[in-house]
Amino acid sequence: MMSNDDDKIIPFPRLKQTLIEKGTFALQNEQYKEALETFNQLLSTDPKHAQSNLGKAICLVELGDMQEAATICEMMLNEAIGDYFEVLQVYVSILIQLEQYQEVVDLLEAVVAEEKLPASLAEFFYQLLTFCRKMVDSKKDTRIILSSEEVQQFNDFLHSEKLEKQMLAVEKLTRNLNNEALQVLKTYLKIDKNDPILKSIIIRNLAEEKIDDLIEVHKFSERMFMNPTEVEDPFEHPVTIRVTETLSEVIENENPTLYELSIQLWTNVVLIYYPYPLPAYDPRVIAAVIHFESSKLNGLPTTEEEICSLYEVQSQQMKNCKSDIATVNPHSFPTFRT
Repeated sequence: MMSNDDDKIIPFPRLKQTLIEKGTFALQNEQYKEALETFNQLLSTDPKHAQSNLGKAICLVELGDMQEAATICEMMLNEAIGDYFEVLQVYVSILIQLEQYQEVVDLLEAVVAEEKLPASLAEFFYQLLTFCRKMVDSKKDTRIILSSEEVQQFNDFLHSEKLEKQMLAVEKLTRNLNNEALQVLKTYLKIDKNDPILKSIIIRNLAEEKIDDLIEVHKFSERMFMNPTEVEDPFEHPVTIRVTETLSEVIENENPTLYELSIQLWTNVVLIYYPYPLPAYDPRVIAAVIHFESSKLNGLPTTEEEICSLYEVQSQQMKNCKSDIATVNPHSFPTFRT
């Protein structure tokens, strides 16, 4: 019987250096598939190897997988892997090829603001920033100007009973704004009975379009005035993030399908409330309610007592939270009704 020492794999001396040289040679000779295989081999033992990650990203670009290449570069920048500005050059190049000009503008403006650009690269990045700003402006200039007839047609769609027509209307009216389209949207937001989730999507789109205007919103028989540019993204709110994290901790590994359903349900709850505050409960209480309701939707046998124990919350807290969410919009959450 072999000893534990015999089972150990002794790496070939200079194996890593040999693979680096092999991958670099293949990359320089445009043998991108071979280079990618070599870099992947290196990364299997050293996931944060800078040269291999950047080499892999370049191979993916040449093989047409721009999105994956961009993901690698973003990870390298976030985790400080490799030379920051070398990775930044590759990342910006990829984003430009993906026509994600606004992302380049946001990224380079942040870098410029830190005043840490090397002198040798400053002019290069300033030129790219100027180019991408022009492309962003150009895209805005080429937007469709809706005619009065088109605005009226999308207004009809907005009030139809078909969700696909409603969503098309929201997209067209918010992304091709003129005064007439904005008035249609403002009117929709004022009517309390209109779909609360569609209202939330409209407000989020107006925020993305940087509409700096005071807008009246009616939801849950309450009225508020808000400026879309000043309202926090609901999915970046600490409570939203903590509930999502808690659901992941408790459900994701045990039942991925139930976890996905729970996230969908939680997303709907967040959108129902936005731009109003989320229910004022501990995130674990809210997560427990979402878990319980998504289990019911999925036909899984469970009890409130079991869920309370799982999340270490009190039964009355969970019941109160469930009741509050159901009160906001019982038609959107039929399972919340007892």
